[in-house]
Amino acid sequence: MITASQRHPFAAVTSSRAFSLGARYTCERYGDDDETSGDEDSMASTFVRSLPEEDDGWESGEDLNASSKLMAFVDDASLVDEVKALYATTQEKESLRKALSPLLKGMFADHTDPYSLLVSFLKRGGRVLCSATLALPRVALAEFMKWLEEQNGLKETQRPLSQEHRVLALDAFTYCPPCIFNDLCSTFDLASTDRSNLIYFVQTLQDLGKYKEVAVATKKFGLHGDISLQTIVIPLIAQDMVNVIEDYLSDNRDHQLEFLRLLDALCLPGALTVALKQHVGVADMKDTSKLNVPQLYKLGIRMHRLYSIELKSLPNLMHMKCVKLLKQLLYMKYIEDSILDDNFEEMVEVAVGDNAKLQQELIFELVQHKAIKMAAHFAVLYKVPTEKQPCEVDAHIALHGRRSIRKLTAGSRPQGSFLDLSLSLTQVVFVDSFESLQCARRALIKDGATVGIDGEWSLVSPCDRLALLQLAVQNSVFLLDMLNLPKVISQYELKSFFVSIFGNCKMLKLGYQIDADLSMLARSCRYLADVLACPKRVVDLKVLAANLQTCHYAEELPEHPVLKSFLQSTSKGRDHSTSGCLSNGGSDGDTLEVQGVLGNGDGRCSEARSGLSALVHKYTGRPLDKSQQISNWERRPLKPDQVKYAALDAFCLLGLYEALRAEALAMDPLFNVEPSLPQPTTI
Repeated sequence: MITASQRHPFAAVTSSRAFSLGARYTCERYGDDDETSGDEDSMASTFVRSLPEEDDGWESGEDLNASSKLMAFVDDASLVDEVKALYATTQEKESLRKALSPLLKGMFADHTDPYSLLVSFLKRGGRVLCSATLALPRVALAEFMKWLEEQNGLKETQRPLSQEHRVLALDAFTYCPPCIFNDLCSTFDLASTDRSNLIYFVQTLQDLGKYKEVAVATKKFGLHGDISLQTIVIPLIAQDMVNVIEDYLSDNRDHQLEFLRLLDALCLPGALTVALKQHVGVADMKDTSKLNVPQLYKLGIRMHRLYSIELKSLPNLMHMKCVKLLKQLLYMKYIEDSILDDNFEEMVEVAVGDNAKLQQELIFELVQHKAIKMAAHFAVLYKVPTEKQPCEVDAHIALHGRRSIRKLTAGSRPQGSFLDLSLSLTQVVFVDSFESLQCARRALIKDGATVGIDGEWSLVSPCDRLALLQLAVQNSVFLLDMLNLPKVISQYELKSFFVSIFGNCKMLKLGYQIDADLSMLARSCRYLADVLACPKRVVDLKVLAANLQTCHYAEELPEHPVLKSFLQSTSKGRDHSTSGCLSNGGSDGDTLEVQGVLGNGDGRCSEARSGLSALVHKYTGRPLDKSQQISNWERRPLKPDQVKYAALDAFCLLGLYEALRAEALAMDPLFNVEPSLPQPTTI
């Protein structure tokens, strides 16, 4: 059996504490029982321990008294030894479980101080290596709760629950598997413990490196103002426990803002290194790969969206996002060649603005792309000092002169025959007021109506928001100005409008990869999230086209009847999605895959061969002109070409659906022409 001095290497430092530090544990799973559920409680199901070979895991009452400075540890050695003997002699799990239940209940019933006896079992058997479901602390606590409920409370001769019991229970938890925490709190009413003891308990957990338990206990006991947020979240980030951070910060707006400001500060050069040195426990971790600036940036972007906190209040994250978007814009211009010169210059001005650092970053990135003439143009435009320009740009300006470097000429439209909008521009209504919204409501919201839906947003804007939402019916298209409508229309009115569309099962809504549009709308107007989570009668034409293609493929495989039957079953009467959910930028939410330009996901790039434009080409003989897709959708007023592009993107869905529907029903009258969305829309 291990001695107290062996178990407590920092005993000299902590001798004045109310709680012992417990064993200095190392991470591994507590037990290997396959019956253990990983999400039974808010606490982790992992129990950390490191035992010498000669240690059987059972603590002696003498050792525990030596390490407990607040009060003598109450222990009934004979009862604990009786349970210990049962563990030693019973090998079969079910037999042990059946034997423990009546034994423990009998002990609690006959003992004058059952709460102290329970603490004895928690501390004495907390480190015994056995099946997780049969760990003594877990079994003893469960049986105590059952016994207490069956007896409807303690006997008059038994000592009632006191502050002493609560303090002992907190101390005992440092020896036990974390999964018992919630039951321990309710059994001992730990929330009523003296606040100073609760604070010290959390500090003890920090010393033990139980960072997840620190977060859970701090929130459980309402100690947010007593425990430094930084000491809680930095170890959790290092261990990739972002879900624990989210739970800890939930319903606390001040701490959400404080956390994002902390992430923003850690993105400064050298700040992360300093923070790591301040957290000895983190510095001792073997793997701190999650603690680097790029990972912190991704986490910051995710959290700013989750908590709807303005990125403008986080200058370092804002700058990093702008640099990232700027690089992606240059990639589309010089690698994909998917942006016209006039749109490119306007979007650069949106991305860079009057930020001198971003202006210099732009010029250096242009030089990397061998665009010396363009770099010189922006150097002159932004009046970048000569000493801050790359030598290639300085030489170009010296050779040609500043006056000869003119504003770039507008790029030409792609050549070819594209689908035209069959409506006149008078039938395209820009909605930016209460009156125009009411006009849209009267035209759109009708039983049996079919509405084409599309959305546009500026890819280089640091603000994640929908700029335009297009709603098309047979004789008109309404362009909803989502930048200004929320400013002039109440949340109640806007929500009522969208509920009457997306909550209406008598209207059919069409889109192409519409989950991205709905997700951006929900992100822009958080109060619409519940409305858009499960919209009614929304058809993604990409899913419908994929189902139809699968059915065609099955028809072409007569020599494989089993495969043919399987493929038909995936498209007839069942939803078969090949689209996946568009994430707004992959892991960090900034890559331009949101509009398909990098992944060619929906044909919004001139090189796309399998998106909306290609699908329209298949059924009309002419593709869509996507030259305005990557443009500044936050400018007001929109350019005429932008208005035509936006209107056509929604209007073409109506005819496309009719063509797909007719082909599907001609092939099979039972074909499911209204497949549901692949998964609920998420923000």
